[in-house]
Amino acid sequence: MEEYWLNGINFGVTTEFEVNNRFSVASSFEYNLYFFDSYDGLTAIEPGMLFQFAEGENSRIYRFLLEMKYFPEISPESKTQPFILSGFGYVVEDIGDIKAFYNVDGLDLLLNPTFKSKKYLVHSIGIGIRWPLKKTLMLNLEGKIFTDYKSRFQNSWNLGLLFNI
Repeated sequence: MEEYWLNGINFGVTTEFEVNNRFSVASSFEYNLYFFDSYDGLTAIEPGMLFQFAEGENSRIYRFLLEMKYFPEISPESKTQPFILSGFGYVVEDIGDIKAFYNVDGLDLLLNPTFKSKKYLVHSIGIGIRWPLKKTLMLNLEGKIFTDYKSRFQNSWNLGLLFNI
């Protein structure tokens, strides 16, 4: 997908339940929007096909995740909270359509390379760190890798605010 689309907007919502001071369980929803960038037309099938231009739609990825976070013991003087995470999720890829315009012997030709939207289960693994800002407010940074161990390897970096209720 990264071949034809640029990074775009990422939005997520997470709820987290603290099991004890070392473990928490988090459920989250992530929405990723990728903007159409370009299509180079290298998939021309016939000699003499001249690529002219392409138009495309944006693509979207939706992730639904359930993860466990582990917070290792660190120095009591430290203000930061590093953690590792692992979990499972369900991913829906909504791939935008592309229209590629060619010229063949003076005739205009429209081709639509097809990308199938997919749904699949993934395993997530990652690391993160938290910084307390106020008594009930933390800054949270985490990086994750998502994989189905077949053909999908995606990464995600998230920066957000965590409110303790």
